[in-house]
Amino acid sequence: MHEQRKSLSKFLVSGLTAFAVEYGSFYEFYVGLHWHLYLANSLSFILGLLTSFTLNRQWTFGHGIDYKKKTTHQFGYYALLAAINFALTNLIVELLATVTVNPRFGKLIAMVITSLWNYTLFKRVIFTHRSTPATTE
Repeated sequence: MHEQRKSLSKFLVSGLTAFAVEYGSFYEFYVGLHWHLYLANSLSFILGLLTSFTLNRQWTFGHGIDYKKKTTHQFGYYALLAAINFALTNLIVELLATVTVNPRFGKLIAMVITSLWNYTLFKRVIFTHRSTPATTE
């Protein structure tokens, strides 16, 4: 149970860091530089993705642990999940914008929604350790 709390705490810190990178860059691109909504959202999403993957692999779920999957496989699964999150994020931001929710707030809402299922998928599918039974490669 202690290990579960520790990885969840690290996940939250990693998530907040990735959030700061993603939302900070989105805000700068969209509000500061006046980039198109999709361009600002897309680039900020990629920056957040890279930050999140690196922190989760190296610190949250790793730190010297032997993973079942190679880094390239992990990133492939991670990228697939990110693509799903990306599509949902764009959909949510756009839908909320059509009902007059400012995209700055729509982006926040979308990020919370997509983060809710990520922890379980990261822990049980993407970053499983060799000593952890359950998933297949």
